[in-house]
Amino acid sequence: MTKDYFSDQPENYARHRPDFSSSLFDLIFSSCQGFERAWDCATGNGQVARRLTSHFDRIDATDISMQQLTAAIRHPRIHYALGAAEDSRLPGHSFDLITVGQAVHWFDHPRFYQEVNRVIKPGGLLALMGYGLARITPKVDTLVDALYHDVLGAYWDPERRFIYEGYQTIPFPYEDIPVPKTDHILHWHVEHLLGYINTWSAVRHYLQKEGEDPLVHTADLLRDAWGPEERPVRIPNFCRLGRAIAR
Repeated sequence: MTKDYFSDQPENYARHRPDFSSSLFDLIFSSCQGFERAWDCATGNGQVARRLTSHFDRIDATDISMQQLTAAIRHPRIHYALGAAEDSRLPGHSFDLITVGQAVHWFDHPRFYQEVNRVIKPGGLLALMGYGLARITPKVDTLVDALYHDVLGAYWDPERRFIYEGYQTIPFPYEDIPVPKTDHILHWHVEHLLGYINTWSAVRHYLQKEGEDPLVHTADLLRDAWGPEERPVRIPNFCRLGRAIAR
């Protein structure tokens, strides 16, 4: 069953988590054979589901966290429901596109792919999207990397390695459609970065085990390195894209 580390902070997650670049969505849409219905699996705050509304008549967006769904973005074409990646309870052979944003590494992969094969239309697409560490300036990046690796390194779940590897080593029983890496450029103040860091699963693990905030020694250093201004933030995006055969 998919791990759930995000139910305790849905508003923070919705406010601070980055989404994906328009160029990545454009590539996915250009490979779709139909636009009737999409499933956004592990939708979280509905960021990916919202982007699908530009092309699809209906988006079914599921998550295992009712707290996340309650705080999710509302849209008349998005239909939210509680459901696991491995047991969505969605109708069979119904989806032109299935998306997963920054979550597939948590899944039970054999069971998830069985569910994909059950619900996808012949020729439908599966898009597994992810993103790496935000890049800002060399000085800020050095502090973020030290926090990520040196302070929190032992507190990341083993599944996190799939993110390091750009999902290239994740099980994927479909023929790959090549997807170039893209960058999503956002503009943040330092408090947005700190809010995003506070959504990391390793931060939650550190707090639970050590009883203190792992950012206590880093936050002020980041504020000093960043300054008061808004800065461009580069989020590296990657994607495994495949055309599944319904069975």
